[in-house]
Amino acid sequence: MQHPGPANISTLNDEDHHRLRRVQLNAFSPRALASHEVHVRHHASDLVSQIRSSADAKTVVDIFLRLELLVTDIISKLVLGESFALLEKDDPQPGHFEVFSVLKNYTYAREMMHWPSILRRAVVRFMTKKPATPNHTMWMTRKATQKRFQQAGDEYDYISCMQRGSSKLKMSEDEIRGSTTAFVIAGSETTATAIAATIYLLCKNPGVYSALTHSIRSDFPLESDMTMPRLVQHEQLNNVLQEALRLYPPAPDNLFRRTDDNASLVMGKSLPPDTSVTMNVWAANTSALNFHRPDEMLPDRWSSPRPKEFEGDDRGVFNPFGVGPKDCLGKGLAWMEMRIVVAYLVWHFQFELTPESEAWMDGQKVFMFWEKPPLRVKVMTR
Repeated sequence: MQHPGPANISTLNDEDHHRLRRVQLNAFSPRALASHEVHVRHHASDLVSQIRSSADAKTVVDIFLRLELLVTDIISKLVLGESFALLEKDDPQPGHFEVFSVLKNYTYAREMMHWPSILRRAVVRFMTKKPATPNHTMWMTRKATQKRFQQAGDEYDYISCMQRGSSKLKMSEDEIRGSTTAFVIAGSETTATAIAATIYLLCKNPGVYSALTHSIRSDFPLESDMTMPRLVQHEQLNNVLQEALRLYPPAPDNLFRRTDDNASLVMGKSLPPDTSVTMNVWAANTSALNFHRPDEMLPDRWSSPRPKEFEGDDRGVFNPFGVGPKDCLGKGLAWMEMRIVVAYLVWHFQFELTPESEAWMDGQKVFMFWEKPPLRVKVMTR
């Protein structure tokens, strides 16, 4: 909890949300994303080097931790113009990723709002008070943001983009501080989760893993061949990533929206103004009403033309980055990171789950994001 809370794009009214989004879209334009590719590829190569040293030592790697360090380094570089270099240090302080505990408490508080007030007060009264854990990621982001205000940045780092704009659209320093924190935290957790889930599902489906490996290594003889223009066109890689996002969406919880001042038609029913509506993303993605053989990893369902077996799939249900005017601003960057990092890892390594991670996805709880245990893998170099 923070008071007064910094203004960011997720806590604003519709008018201010539209204003901030118009400014921030500059940071995710095709030209901006093209300028970011070199940074993403550089950090992906650093990850490969670090894992390769571990593989040479025949150690077990917590691949999710490595990915979270990697993506935090990438997003801090792009947002702030300076990487946190967590992957290089390889020793995150306790508290770097305790933001999940904040989300967990928020989820409890959100659900308690539906309880009778007398019950809410009783629960709060008897809740154990714990000292707040310092959030190092938020602290580092605020410190780096303040430092960045005093310096010139790259043309397309996010703060430079947010500092531009007409007087009517211009963001205040407080709005920029809030937005940088939101970008770093949300951008690292979700993308790292998506890549880790892809690696896990490949390990659980060796036929899919083998086919993707053969395709990647055949189509890209050299690491330097794996450029974004070519990866975007790689159907098999795109199919695998979409199927992983369907089976394990990084933000699987209910995404709430509110109807406007007029009556709205939702699923054939007229809803009054100011009605909160939502849909559970994971439930929709894995429902037999929407997808054939919904619990299996079958990347071919995303092929074009669509295989006859999957003609009944309702692809319109699949929206891992949300829909409408409040969908994810950073989805273009997320796709870039997922394509490059997964392609690099598949090109360089063969992963094998350790016994304790064989059922990694099973039984995970959701507090906005998945509550994930370590994902431990054995690594073999190619």
